[in-house]
Amino acid sequence: MRTRLHMMGLAMGALFLSACAIGIVDKSSGGTGGDETGGAGGAGAQGGAGGEAGQGGMGGEAGQGGMGGEAGQGGMGGMGAGTASSSSSGQGGSGAGVPNNCGNGVIDPGEQCDGSEFGGKTCASIGLGSGNLLCNAFCGIVASGCVPKETCNDFQDNDQDGMVDCSDDDCFVELTCTDSCAAPTGISVPGWFSGDTTGRPSVISNSCSVMSSAEAVFQFKSPADATVTVHLNSWSGTDFSVAVRTTCGDAASEIACSNDGGGKPGSSESEVVAFEAKAGTTYVVVVDGAAGDSGYFDLSVDIPQPESWCTGLSDDDSDGLIDCDDPSDCQSSWECTPGPGATGDECWQPNECAANANDPVCLDEGHGFPGGYCSEWCDLAASDCAGDAVCADIGLKSAHGVCLDGCTTDSECRVGYSCVDKGYSSKVCVLGPEADCTNAGDDDQDSLTDCEDPDCQSKAECVPGPKAAGQPCAAANECFAGQNDPVCIDELYWGWPGGYCSEFCDFNGACGPGSICGNWINFPSGAGTCLRTCLTDSQCRPGYSCLDIGLKDKVCVY
Repeated sequence: MRTRLHMMGLAMGALFLSACAIGIVDKSSGGTGGDETGGAGGAGAQGGAGGEAGQGGMGGEAGQGGMGGEAGQGGMGGMGAGTASSSSSGQGGSGAGVPNNCGNGVIDPGEQCDGSEFGGKTCASIGLGSGNLLCNAFCGIVASGCVPKETCNDFQDNDQDGMVDCSDDDCFVELTCTDSCAAPTGISVPGWFSGDTTGRPSVISNSCSVMSSAEAVFQFKSPADATVTVHLNSWSGTDFSVAVRTTCGDAASEIACSNDGGGKPGSSESEVVAFEAKAGTTYVVVVDGAAGDSGYFDLSVDIPQPESWCTGLSDDDSDGLIDCDDPSDCQSSWECTPGPGATGDECWQPNECAANANDPVCLDEGHGFPGGYCSEWCDLAASDCAGDAVCADIGLKSAHGVCLDGCTTDSECRVGYSCVDKGYSSKVCVLGPEADCTNAGDDDQDSLTDCEDPDCQSKAECVPGPKAAGQPCAAANECFAGQNDPVCIDELYWGWPGGYCSEFCDFNGACGPGSICGNWINFPSGAGTCLRTCLTDSQCRPGYSCLDIGLKDKVCVY
């Protein structure tokens, strides 16, 4: 009996395991009496006899109830309706997810646009100018196809239609285009601005102009009691006047005006006014066409700044006093505390050099003193240098000179320097004359190269020869020159095949026949060289081309 019951139990267990296996392997079909859950995306399992139907899987349909059982619930996002056999119907699932309908051409909830549909929105309606809106793949509006609206007082072509500010139809009725004083452009001090008067109003006249035309108006507040300089440049050939006043619309408030009557076609013009400004006062600058003209201009407003660098050999505050020569800004600084170096000694900083006040200076290689040269600032009239030193003006654009070591022979100068007569009260230790007149170098660092330097012009290397500009050469004295300043633009140093005969020129002077002064090669002095003129490549030597390099004529160059 126990054996029979045991066998029946095994059979029932096997049947149960078989049913479970069916439910696990294929959850989309009903179990045989189990209560199973359908797989993701499948329908719920059907209930077995007397059991409950399984729940629908994620996104699936609810299963059907078995005999005498209940219908299962629909899965999340699935269809909820199940049918029961002799029992209650199943409960619906949590419902369908929010659909993604982007691309159907209709602006659905959550979309800004769809395809060509923008719901009436345009570039203009969202605050921009012309152009077309774009709709991206996520039904969002993209404005990259729009251009900005024209801003009528910023001297820019914002909407890219070729018309700037008041020249643009969009700006004709704007107040700033009918009244120059309505919104003057602010400018900082010091500051710089580039603009154009074309199309601007003509309602203000500067006192120094006989005629008046379109004007541009700026304003600034002076940060200090100081001399303010307003500088206007024009490269368009436009004749401008520039004036400063305290009230834009009041001509009687004008305090300075400049109009030099320039403005020749193709020429540049410069206007400058300087005045004593008061801290906190607002000033108006009027740039006006002085001869019925309009055009481009550059405007700068400058105010003296404190000497910002006490070792740069420059006059930062434009007061005529450089570095340690400036008592208010530098002489209390550590850079200007005198050191032990005698006049002419090597140096790196001013404070290595001796001085009878806090005004030492270290002259550098850029000014012709390799290795540095100890000195101090001096009074040119009093020649108050120590010992045999001589007070000299070496072109530093200062109110004072610098001390140079006095000498009678080269042996009194440090190595690398020579005792040279420079026209002072005695000879001084400076770099010697140009040592090599054929090395394409500025040996004495006076910005003059080889035969350009008077030190060389009496030497045989600089006596002109017969060859015209553009002819081959190996040495300068093979080439024609109006003075003793020929140059051979050689292959070794400059890379011009076979050399190229030329001479130094200053752009205003004449070159030899068939040549013109050009700046194809840069020299420290800024001098040009004479280049052979041509019409076609056939008029140039082999290896050279007839090019337009911005001169009056084409020239043969390499």
